[in-house]
Amino acid sequence: MTSNGFFRTALDNLIAGRQREAGRHVSRFLLTMSDDALKEYGYNRDELRKAAAARF
Repeated sequence: MTSNGFFRTALDNLIAGRQREAGRHVSRFLLTMSDDALKEYGYNRDELRKAAAARF
């Protein structure tokens, strides 16, 4: 078993945080779409609201 170094762990955490941030931005954008369009693309407004409001 190998352990990651300090910088690798920091980079992994930075990337994970940016991915969560991007997901929140996408969810907020999708919330501007109509219910019909969301349904067509397979999204649920309630789930998008939760994802857009998530902090972590």
